[in-house]
Amino acid sequence: MERLRICLVSPYALQKPLEALGHEVLALHPKPGILDIAAELARKRFAPDLLVQVETLGPRVVLTGLPALRCPRLFWSVDTHLNLFWHRHYIRLFDGALTTQPHLVEELTAQGVPAFWLPWHGLERAWKPWDSRDLGVHFIGRMTEHRPARTWMIQHLTARFNASHHADLPYADMLATYERARIAPNEAICGEINFRLFETASCGCAVVTPDTDPGLAELFAPEREMLVFSDVLELDERIGFLLRNPTKAERMARAGWERVQACHLPQHRAARLLELAAGLPARTREPGRDEEAMVLTLHTLVRDGILNLRTDMLNALLAPLEQTPAVLQARFQLAAEHLGPAAVRALAGIVLTKVGAVEPEVLCAGSMAAEFLGEHELALSLWHRRLLDMGKQDAARLPKSPDPAGLAKAWAAELTRLGHCMEPGFRFALERHTPSTAHHCLLLALKHDVRDLEATRNLEMLLGRERGTEASRLSLLSHLCLHQPRDWRLGLRLALLNLKVHRHGPGLEELCAAQAAARSQGSEDRFLRMLAGLDSSGRALKLLLAAQAAGSRELQGNKADCF
Repeated sequence: MERLRICLVSPYALQKPLEALGHEVLALHPKPGILDIAAELARKRFAPDLLVQVETLGPRVVLTGLPALRCPRLFWSVDTHLNLFWHRHYIRLFDGALTTQPHLVEELTAQGVPAFWLPWHGLERAWKPWDSRDLGVHFIGRMTEHRPARTWMIQHLTARFNASHHADLPYADMLATYERARIAPNEAICGEINFRLFETASCGCAVVTPDTDPGLAELFAPEREMLVFSDVLELDERIGFLLRNPTKAERMARAGWERVQACHLPQHRAARLLELAAGLPARTREPGRDEEAMVLTLHTLVRDGILNLRTDMLNALLAPLEQTPAVLQARFQLAAEHLGPAAVRALAGIVLTKVGAVEPEVLCAGSMAAEFLGEHELALSLWHRRLLDMGKQDAARLPKSPDPAGLAKAWAAELTRLGHCMEPGFRFALERHTPSTAHHCLLLALKHDVRDLEATRNLEMLLGRERGTEASRLSLLSHLCLHQPRDWRLGLRLALLNLKVHRHGPGLEELCAAQAAARSQGSEDRFLRMLAGLDSSGRALKLLLAAQAAGSRELQGNKADCF
């Protein structure tokens, strides 16, 4: 293999395996913020054959000067599920993108950049036999208000299996603790393939992990190297089986540990990274596109509060760019959130006088920017332009002059239809940001009228498309059921969602209530068919029947006590 000079930015565990393969590595550990990589390499007198940046949810680093480099550039997005809102701009500055999440490869590829799945890795650890371990079921992870499903899971496991828990530990202590544990249940905030999966398997635990993605089975063989679960009922089955069969459990843990040592160490990821880098196609850089990608990256990070740049500087960077839809959206956002009504009116004037159809995303950005500043008539003008561009037949199904809440719902419907549903990871706040997705627009509609059941229902359905939204959906479905107690279909969905987020007791209560509501309406058969369709495993029905049997026995016992 040709010896390469490789620049690693925030390298984590890649440096040593790349050096072991015979390559010269310059590892940079920049502070959070902006780094001119071309200037830094010149200062270090290092001309790389390959540049690799690793980016996680931790300190964000933005590299400027990338177009000046004469080597392939790879970006490894580790927490893509929480950073996609700005990575979709930033990766356009690279020749290839890698992600730890297989379901997001297509999303990255859609940005015009070759993208590949490169999972996270495990650790090279010695095998620790189970007879030396003093912890049974153990979980390590913080419980906060932002992670309610994790809190419910830990509470349930503690009550059901006497599980132990550490909220937070230094990294070395965390690994040492896992090596004392036999069974390690996993939890994923957004349904992602996470670090904990590899850490626990590396330490020889029997891993029980959420059934998150088809890619999971490519990493560890289900039933042989790990167990998966979809809700609290299956989690109970899995952990109960392992506790009743310790020999089989240790055999599975050993198989998972062996898989890590054979396939999932840093050296395996380093070799795969080099293989992908060697196969990158030559990219033609379009004039102005690198500048646009950088400015949109900066704008998005400033909006999220990660970077701090002056408004006049951002405005000066956006104005001379080609006024693409993405740039116009950013300009409307900046104008509404910082520059004021005059700037929004000026941009709207440009858009409204454009010849030909205007991109709906731009019209929505302008309309919501105007609404953000209380300029409802201007917001309606941009909506009317959307109706005009659609043609009479398509426009006939849409409201003509909705009020502010109705306008937000109308744009939410359009953005949903166009696929602009959510922006995971972006810390959207109605008081600071103009809506840019269907999710944001529905939140605005509910701000106008929290009693709007249509907006509540649409928001719950929208969130149902995304991973990691179960806690929010739980609140919305509970609200709907409170106002529509006879709707047993809603009650059944609420019951199953409770079970999915590890709320065993509330799940059973809602299941019984939904069945009772259906029975009172002569629809119990339909209830059972719907339950079978939503829960093909039959576990929820088994839970329901067991509860009914227990209730019947209790009733008979009470009758006997009366005699």
